[in-house]
Amino acid sequence: MLKRSLSAAMISLAVLGSSLAGEWNNKFIYSPQIGYHMYDEERTAKFRGMEYGLKNHVTGGAILEKIFNQFGVGFMFSYGKTELERVHALRDSYDWAIFGTYNEPVNEKLAPYVSLGIGGNALNHRTLTGIYAALGIRYLIWQNIGVRLAIQGMNLWKGRYDFIPTIGMNIVFGGTADSDRDGIPDDRDMCPNTPIGVKVNANGCPVDSDKDGIPDYKDNCPDTPAGVKVDERGCPVDSDGDGVPDYKDRCPDTEWGAKVDEYGCPIVVIKDSDGDGVPDERDRCPDTPRGVEVDERGCPVDSDGDGVPDYMDRCPNTPKGYKVDEKGCFQEVRLEIYFDTNSWEVKPEYYPILERFAKFLKENPNIKVEIQGHTDTRGPASYNLKLSQKRAEAVKRILVEKFGISPDRIIAKGYGESQPICHEDTEECHAKNRRVVAKIIK
Repeated sequence: MLKRSLSAAMISLAVLGSSLAGEWNNKFIYSPQIGYHMYDEERTAKFRGMEYGLKNHVTGGAILEKIFNQFGVGFMFSYGKTELERVHALRDSYDWAIFGTYNEPVNEKLAPYVSLGIGGNALNHRTLTGIYAALGIRYLIWQNIGVRLAIQGMNLWKGRYDFIPTIGMNIVFGGTADSDRDGIPDDRDMCPNTPIGVKVNANGCPVDSDKDGIPDYKDNCPDTPAGVKVDERGCPVDSDGDGVPDYKDRCPDTEWGAKVDEYGCPIVVIKDSDGDGVPDERDRCPDTPRGVEVDERGCPVDSDGDGVPDYMDRCPNTPKGYKVDEKGCFQEVRLEIYFDTNSWEVKPEYYPILERFAKFLKENPNIKVEIQGHTDTRGPASYNLKLSQKRAEAVKRILVEKFGISPDRIIAKGYGESQPICHEDTEECHAKNRRVVAKIIK
């Protein structure tokens, strides 16, 4: 299981390759090596008509590669003898692979790499082929001699995974010298000391896309128009330091520090102390906090006209006429719904009032209210208490069933005759007391 997981991980790394991108000298590399072939648990070989498992063994072989800058191609071959489990029988084992390589030099001596290709293992006159992958590093001890450490893996036919750690030499030969490793041989390189990793042209010199004399890797303004004078950073010259380069500046001698427009000309400053976009000379609310939306007078917007500006209003959609607190939320509202004597029926003529109140509740889903029912002072107090409860519940039922307000947001409670708003013994006064009130629940 360990060998299979490691082999799969190596093949994934080789396919991605992004963590080991780079370049290596344009050379041939010959690498004699030794390794240790670790077979998949399911691999077997026949002996006298029986199948036996394979024992891991030492291998010897070589790799030959040709490196083209950061890429390369190569061939691997190795040989060893494996012993069959439970019997003392040996079998010849041959490994081979044809692959491509991607190199990433860390410095002039050390280079990690990944390889990916096709490979196989021939054993007991039977060859299994599949995907070959390797992950390793090279290190040059001398100019042309080095060592190579690698982990090779093969994903063979029917999901068999072989795993081969190796160690070997590197013998580098052939090719042409490329001192700055830019892909241009020294005999054709007109800029032989280009920093590593800098993009170059066919002559080996750093690319200068906008042709301003500053190569791209030093150019802070790589898209400067042709012919524009630039500074040492490759950016258009701005003589008066106003942020508008000379080739666009219609006022090239602007005083230092002056605020200018897109053409480099001074902007006439209009004083606006609170920064709300309304000049102080016509701002009626000159101390408005920064970022608050204001009207044409420079005062904070109060969308629902309740006297509490929107930025402070926790209930921004309060209907007009509702009495609110300092947070903009109503405390109590008379719903202007009145009842006949000894009745709790809500007449249809009051439905528009409840519809407007329901709309307000929907726009402020965090508000809970108490619907308070009241009666006049005629009749027994105990009867009036029950009657007021029925009036409160009747209003709640309409809000819930007709206008879709959640019942959890409404408490219906009767107060009987205990809270009259009119104290005269007249029919008009009694009618005013037969009412309902909505009060916010804190």
